[in-house]
Amino acid sequence: MSDEITNEKESRRNFPLPVTAMASADKNDTLVQQGVHLFYIKGCEYCHNINHYGGNKGPDLTTVGNRLSAEQLQIRIVSGGDNMPSYGGILNKDELNKLVAFLELQK
Repeated sequence: MSDEITNEKESRRNFPLPVTAMASADKNDTLVQQGVHLFYIKGCEYCHNINHYGGNKGPDLTTVGNRLSAEQLQIRIVSGGDNMPSYGGILNKDELNKLVAFLELQK
């Protein structure tokens, strides 16, 4: 891996999470906190926004927990759809569960 790519990943890992996303996560729920972190380090925020923070290429995820069940979220993330690539080969099961735990709270 080149130094440039490594440095980019390191800077994204240390990127401060928006207050609005953190406010929706229970501070005592490490699964959800790790899901918030994954949302940013995996680049979800480039296409999706939550509470007016993030990109506009994909659907707004501010209230995705009202629209999709945990199973539907998992299927969408793993399989992709419309303009979204499949993350089935990118996320492991543990990461998927953490990301879904966070997204389920977006109501």
